[in-house]
Amino acid sequence: TKILAMKSLEVEKNGLQEVVSAQNSSVESMNVAICATKSNLKIAQENLDAKCQQLEKLQTEVISYQEKIVRLENIIRAQEGKVETQEESLKAKSLLVQSLEKMIEGRETMISSQVF
Repeated sequence: TKILAMKSLEVEKNGLQEVVSAQNSSVESMNVAICATKSNLKIAQENLDAKCQQLEKLQTEVISYQEKIVRLENIIRAQEGKVETQEESLKAKSLLVQSLEKMIEGRETMISSQVF
């Protein structure tokens, strides 16, 4: 019976060793999967960082373009103001010319009436 018990323990020991070996293999597979996941996460983080840098660059460009648009709008407003001022000046000059023409006509009339 001792021999049977010893053989039984040895079989049980071999079975447990196989279970432990299988679990070790499973743990090793999980470690490989974890390493692959970490590597994928690192790559994903690097890609995310690169995308963030691109986004920051684009935001800077957008701000720059917005500032240029504001400057151009200000220039356009200033030019419109100049045009309005020039139009008013032309109207005033036109009225002055009309006034002078009437004055000249009046003097011509006066001169021609004095001649006769």
